[in-house]
Amino acid sequence: MAIEVYLSGIAILISVISLIVSLYFRFGQKAHNKEIRGKVDLGLSQAKKAIEKSGEAIEVSRDGFEHTITREINLAKYKLHEVAQEISQFQPDSSKKDLLRYEQLFKAAVESLLNQYEILCDYYLANRINKERFRKQKHLEIKQIVEDEATREYFQNPEPETYQSIIQVYNELKGT
Repeated sequence: MAIEVYLSGIAILISVISLIVSLYFRFGQKAHNKEIRGKVDLGLSQAKKAIEKSGEAIEVSRDGFEHTITREINLAKYKLHEVAQEISQFQPDSSKKDLLRYEQLFKAAVESLLNQYEILCDYYLANRINKERFRKQKHLEIKQIVEDEATREYFQNPEPETYQSIIQVYNELKGT
């Protein structure tokens, strides 16, 4: 019987040790899980901040593009104005060659301006610029470009894909 008691004692001792080891690892795992949750929460918080900052960066980029294209439009308007000034000084007794040159300069200046507006309208349609600001600042310009006598011919029977973004934006903003 002494052996049975001895073996029972060893079995109880092993069971107690197993229970202690299990509790140790359970509480250790709980602390480890808490630590991991904290790190995950911190990572999510940092990711959220990064997303917010990237949104701000996108807005700054949009603003920068809008500023750049506005500058390009203004430059194209200035060049068109210069050509118009030259044409206004054109003398009726000048050669047909000079007249043709002025017509080509004027057409190139108009197309340069329209190309800049086409880029701007393309970005508007692709939601790559601030649409609300565009509507406030550019809708009258788009309307004038499409309806103006000097540029109307570019929109009445345009070649396929020519100035389609301007036409699409004009139609969208017509009621504005």
